[in-house]
Amino acid sequence: GWDGWTGKDISTITQVGAFQMQVKSLQGPMKSGLPGAIGFEDFAGNQSWVGLFKDYVKGGLILENWTQMQIPLKDILSQNRELDITSIKQVIFTLEAEGDILIDEIKIVKRDEKK
Repeated sequence: GWDGWTGKDISTITQVGAFQMQVKSLQGPMKSGLPGAIGFEDFAGNQSWVGLFKDYVKGGLILENWTQMQIPLKDILSQNRELDITSIKQVIFTLEAEGDILIDEIKIVKRDEKK
């Protein structure tokens, strides 16, 4: 949660917005994205998730230098139509393998048109 756990209304940006972050591998190239997922949760407990696939990685590989990942909001939200996009409680990450990575510059941006 952010901003004191107040609900966030993302309904006006779902088609043009993206969740963006910089990622960096500390153990050589990662060819399949990150082994995990990102999700949104509303105050009713509804969640919607999407895997952190290589299609979301600029250039397709996470390297030992900073690499951009951009996940369209519509991809995250399409997994559960019951999620209340006018009252998002929190963003949730899950990572499911061993290894060392760094994540930085997490933000919501206007989606790259190519994505």
